[in-house]
Amino acid sequence: MQRLSITLSRLTLETAPDHASIDSALAAPLEFPSVSGYRRYLCTLYGFLAPLEASLILTPGIDLPFVQFRLKAGLLANDVMSLGLTRREFGLLSNRHTIPAFGSVAEALGWLYVVERTTLQHENLCHRVATEAPVAYELASSYLNAYDGTVRLRWRELGAHLDQVASSEEADRIVAGAHAGIASLHDWLDRHAQVAAGLESLAS
Repeated sequence: MQRLSITLSRLTLETAPDHASIDSALAAPLEFPSVSGYRRYLCTLYGFLAPLEASLILTPGIDLPFVQFRLKAGLLANDVMSLGLTRREFGLLSNRHTIPAFGSVAEALGWLYVVERTTLQHENLCHRVATEAPVAYELASSYLNAYDGTVRLRWRELGAHLDQVASSEEADRIVAGAHAGIASLHDWLDRHAQVAAGLESLAS
């Protein structure tokens, strides 16, 4: 039996106050799933993941095979293109967040934790989209199914990797990176919602 990751347990505990608000804001476009809502969900994630993944792979000393296996921005882009883009969705897709260069591997892994935690919601979201918007799901579900059947395994692998990196000092940097990543994701979700609302008003 694999032991519980000490670093992952600490991250989960220390970031817990933000989990509900992040999960709710991310899933907001899918409250009543539709093709347009699903596209907005995908565009929102792409605008954060694409620049984040670019910063991750440019971090000196990071384990590239470990990170590259977890890159998903390309899947998001493929899904959006499979659904087709209206002018509004093109505006959403072209809007991307600014992610800083990371000063250490530990900081980068803290940010990676933030986006990997979102995959824990994928099974539920898959069911919701497949039930309420089956055509959209059939055409464009590669992102939601990136870890199909292996979400918990990938989560445990992340925990094991974090423990390998985390001395006491590095663990603090990982946690600080996670807090910074959560704050940045909150900011992005708020800003992207405002952009979406603005584009919606222009289209109406």
